[in-house]
Amino acid sequence: MAGQVLVDVAGHQVRAYEWVDLLATDTGLDPAVIGATLATIHKVHYAPARPPIGWYTEPLGAPRWTELLDAAIAADAPFAEALDAEIIELLRLEALMEPLAKLQSCHRDLWADNILPTPAGGVCVIDWENCGLADPAQELPMAMIDFAFGDQRRLAELYMSYVEAGGAGRVTGYGSFTMVIAQFSHFWESAITAYLSTNAAEVKAHSLDRIAELLKPSLRVAHLEEMLDTIASI
Repeated sequence: MAGQVLVDVAGHQVRAYEWVDLLATDTGLDPAVIGATLATIHKVHYAPARPPIGWYTEPLGAPRWTELLDAAIAADAPFAEALDAEIIELLRLEALMEPLAKLQSCHRDLWADNILPTPAGGVCVIDWENCGLADPAQELPMAMIDFAFGDQRRLAELYMSYVEAGGAGRVTGYGSFTMVIAQFSHFWESAITAYLSTNAAEVKAHSLDRIAELLKPSLRVAHLEEMLDTIASI
């Protein structure tokens, strides 16, 4: 097993990691560093990468949203009213989703919680358990939203750094936000079903915290328009 990082133990795959000291999540990190980091990831092609899955590519659709809302209302869930108001926008976002255009190995979870600063400087990308095939152009907007939401200057710096460092993805339209939209929908579904499926106070509290995060700020089509306008002007 010398030199191996993957090994099967009792029917389970075990992966070895190098220890790295990490600091807390910081969405104010240098956007140029974030862009260059994502470009480096997208220049690495791993085969065989795991296939795409619906969490990153599929909408929930109106029937499922209605089902979730009805269940929340029946349970007198404290978020039912907010969910009712949010569904129309979530459906508008889902209508913008497009099929994958370019498949390659990707991290598939490049939110700020997984791109962490280190005490020595620079950043470390963690949590590779869900890596697999995806479209790099659909993965890039995760970091754009977390590290540059509402700040068009930071957004431009991040995107330009990514392109200049040789990143493979290009944000060209609403379809580039497909992975973000799909994940937002599934984050909602996961939090709602977790809340409704238990009486455990701790689980319910955690689910409510997750829903609060999704609402502050809520993702809007207008936000995507602003990001596309900024990228088009670079």
